[in-house]
Amino acid sequence: MSVYHVTFSIDGWRRNLSEDLSELKGLVEEIEKEYLLDDENIEVLKDLVSRLICKSNSFNCVSCKSVEDFSDLSDVEILLFGEAKEGES
Repeated sequence: MSVYHVTFSIDGWRRNLSEDLSELKGLVEEIEKEYLLDDENIEVLKDLVSRLICKSNSFNCVSCKSVEDFSDLSDVEILLFGEAKEGES
């Protein structure tokens, strides 16, 4: 009987998720600037994206010291709409 192992990099998956969410956030900001949606719909879209960003940011802070590909990725945090990085305004 053969035993097969599938290697999955949770770090890679989380980095890709963060990159995609960051790109989506940028698109929402562009849509907002160009007034392509009314205020109510842009707020609904921003709320959804913010909820996804919060979940991704939370998951990125989880780590398991005994698993090489499951490290602390809090450095890939995506700021929510209207938030500025420390030291920026």
